[in-house]
Amino acid sequence: MHGLIFSTLERFVVTTYGEGVWDAVTLEAEAPTSTFEPMLHYESSLLEALIEATSITLGKSRTAILEDAGTFLIADTECVRYLLRFAGQTFRDFLLALDELPERIRLAVPSLVLPPIGVVTRDDGGAEIYWDAGFNGGQQFLAGVIRAMADDYGALVTIDAPRAGPVRISLHGAVLLSATEHDISRSVAP
Repeated sequence: MHGLIFSTLERFVVTTYGEGVWDAVTLEAEAPTSTFEPMLHYESSLLEALIEATSITLGKSRTAILEDAGTFLIADTECVRYLLRFAGQTFRDFLLALDELPERIRLAVPSLVLPPIGVVTRDDGGAEIYWDAGFNGGQQFLAGVIRAMADDYGALVTIDAPRAGPVRISLHGAVLLSATEHDISRSVAP
């Protein structure tokens, strides 16, 4: 698994809770190192161990940790937020362009291969996002990213990120999506 994922978790824990907590996490996970290089690759089982150890150390659920880490990625890393903002001027544009995200990321980091993302609009003005991140809790991480981007765009949304299945987004206020306007389902079949 790509080191950017590991270094994001490391930066999130160190920045939010301190280096001592991160040291306790890596000790609990029996990690071979406490510092992860963004451009290296690591075993996916190590990520699982680090997430579980973070949950134990902080006494927080995996869901809360992964959503917070997704939000942190956008809030803390200006270049990532700018990359995502290239999708358009509105939150609606951002959502409808999520299927292009894996290719945009590859332009910036060719060694980081993200699984396809599919967005399907609903008749009620909301959307469902289909993404298999390759690790348990990927939906919660994506929900954190989307929550931070909604905030950045000033959109009022409710996000439901179940353990399995699509991330569901409900938009409040003006209807931002219309199933008749756009339906992106070509990337990932529901």
